[in-house]
Amino acid sequence: MKLKVKNLYFRYNKSLEVIKNITFSLKQGEICTLLGPNGSGKSTLLKCINKLLKPQKGVVFIEDKSINDLSEKELAREISYLPQEHNSSFPYTVLDIVLMGRAPYIGLLSLPSKKDIMIAKKAIETVGMTDFMHKPYTELSGGQKKLVLIARALAQDAEILLLDEPTNHLDFKNQYVILSKIKKLIKDRGFSAIMTLHDSNLAMVFSDKIAMLKNGKIIAYGPVEEVMNERNLKELYEMEIEIFNAKNRKIVLPKL
Repeated sequence: MKLKVKNLYFRYNKSLEVIKNITFSLKQGEICTLLGPNGSGKSTLLKCINKLLKPQKGVVFIEDKSINDLSEKELAREISYLPQEHNSSFPYTVLDIVLMGRAPYIGLLSLPSKKDIMIAKKAIETVGMTDFMHKPYTELSGGQKKLVLIARALAQDAEILLLDEPTNHLDFKNQYVILSKIKKLIKDRGFSAIMTLHDSNLAMVFSDKIAMLKNGKIIAYGPVEEVMNERNLKELYEMEIEIFNAKNRKIVLPKL
């Protein structure tokens, strides 16, 4: 098992628990999508897995080792994290931003090596941003910034990707282009990924497993074909759902 989350609980200050008794696992080469309404705890869970937040209870394991026993640099070599939003007031170039993903492999007072630069440029090429490589990050659109952050996550070369709304700010075409590239990368290199999505149809196409979160709890978890059904989706979103078959693909729509 590549990653295992066991009995995780988290709350902010003295507020009610945001995530409650979360347990699930991720095998090498798998993509697990966290699906749920706003405020269900998806982003909080990703931050707990990446040690950005400290849970009150529970443990996250990579292989058989608790992430609590890993240094920040060691964890960064295992997990790369794509946040929903990222703002920079300093006009770093796109290449500079992506090179930041190589930080776990660069000494404190060292400069990026030729290998680091090559890896960063390859990641930029992968997301289709080569023409913007030397453009200031601050001048990019929201969608373009998202592509750069995905490139930074790829350049980090960690075997586990945590992607918080990777399709946020992307147009219809680029949603499919980027998720297709992420899926290919994971399958080709044997990586694993946990991502949050709002679009059930994208989740069905690009996921191996689904974890449905509602009010901080997992209400359904397992392979896509077992979990993505009208009954579970109705419970998750509290609305009538219909699933249609179209050209060997299932499409999720609200029942109007």
